[in-house]
Amino acid sequence: LSSLLFYQLKMTKEIGDSVIALCAADSGVERALYAIYVEGELSFSTSTTLGNMASYQVSVSTSCPNIQYYCIKSYGIYKNTTRAIEASF
Repeated sequence: LSSLLFYQLKMTKEIGDSVIALCAADSGVERALYAIYVEGELSFSTSTTLGNMASYQVSVSTSCPNIQYYCIKSYGIYKNTTRAIEASF
């Protein structure tokens, strides 16, 4: 019973890390959209560490296969967890 409980606690912690990494990736997409619409950057790449020690790496490209305008790829990293978001428009 105790090993099952320990496993469940570990999984709960990893889910929390995953959510933080996903939110960091989303922040990267928002930063890229800001760069496109406000700063006028058509090709953009950056990485940033956030206040909660999560980080993101984001890039915007105009030469994406099968996509007419832009594709944004953002990776959120928190501890040992990485989550990615890809957006195109």
